[in-house]
Amino acid sequence: MNLSSIFKSGGAEKKEASQCLDLVVSPDSELRDRVMEGYAIEGFGQPKVESSLEAVRDWAESEYGARTLILDLRYADPEQLKGVVEAQTTQLDVQISVIILGESDSIKLKNWVEAQGARYVLWEGNVNALIHNVGDLRRPGPATGSYKARTAKRILVLGSKGGVGVSCVSSALVHLFSAKAGLPTLLVDHDNGAVSSDLYLGIEGLKIRQNSSDLSHKEIDASIARTYLNRVNDRADCLMLESVNNCVGFHAPNLLELSRQLAQDYNFIIDSVPSTLFDEVNDPGFAERYHRIYVVLDPSVSSLRAYNQLKSKLDKIPHRVVINQSRPNGDYALTMADALDKLKMESAISLGYEAGLEKGLIQKGHSFIESKKLLRGLATIVDELAGKRIYGGGRLRWLSR
Repeated sequence: MNLSSIFKSGGAEKKEASQCLDLVVSPDSELRDRVMEGYAIEGFGQPKVESSLEAVRDWAESEYGARTLILDLRYADPEQLKGVVEAQTTQLDVQISVIILGESDSIKLKNWVEAQGARYVLWEGNVNALIHNVGDLRRPGPATGSYKARTAKRILVLGSKGGVGVSCVSSALVHLFSAKAGLPTLLVDHDNGAVSSDLYLGIEGLKIRQNSSDLSHKEIDASIARTYLNRVNDRADCLMLESVNNCVGFHAPNLLELSRQLAQDYNFIIDSVPSTLFDEVNDPGFAERYHRIYVVLDPSVSSLRAYNQLKSKLDKIPHRVVINQSRPNGDYALTMADALDKLKMESAISLGYEAGLEKGLIQKGHSFIESKKLLRGLATIVDELAGKRIYGGGRLRWLSR
């Protein structure tokens, strides 16, 4: 079929066909043509077609909004396919729907792909099933069938004790994921005392809407949950609740439920939890809830002792330590090297002391810390989870797979 005629409108004056934001990646030129033909017949507009994964990066970063990525992985073995799918569902904007075209007639593989929030379409010689899935994604409202939508990866930033800089670290991560990596991010501030995330994030006129004990889980849905959001920037929001003494046992569960209702709107949800509220988030679903756990310490004897107690509660759940030196060297009995030696952790992230950091951040916002070491120290987390080297290079890691 002559595709050039399909993508022209009738009449004496031919016009270019309308474009859509979708991308089709396949090394098979015949398949690319057949997919374009299916789009034309259904009136979806003309998708962009490419032969290599290398094209995905520029496409993903050139536009924002809902669109579909179709990846032809018929020639990949199951492990290669899983590696690419896992990367897509973590590193691409959550508004991008991912359809995987494969040849393996495996229910187990299909279920694994769909559990990641992508769709698996078995290639049976025609594009009808593929085009049907594209149409299903374009229809308003929830998708049909057993398809599981993409949802945010949850990250826990947990304090070993008070004053170690949990809010500062969490806020800096939000800035890196949203403003630097361009991925929708939600900060959930669990502090039930001195909430300070708004100061670090530069939120003006913060209004904490409701006392935790006034909320009922039965009343919470996505529409209600969105009314509790505070806008940080065009790619990030913050969620927090007012808390008083009668909120014990309600505060963290309500925040978790509110943010769970919003999980399809973000790539990452960061739970910023002080040590005093760890027991509230440490429920039966704790280990399965979090994609990564970071425990923030400072190089003080009291913080190291508190961490040892916290580690026993974590009970061998994998986590990583962030040592944040928020005060001058002379204020601590231990040096950073001594603290690392006592922890016996080579993979800990070390954040050195920077004079005037908190004051400058609160007064001038994140523009103040662009040249500071804090962001560069935490950028390794973004590199690991979002696949982007924020400083010194900038490639999605999965492109080399």
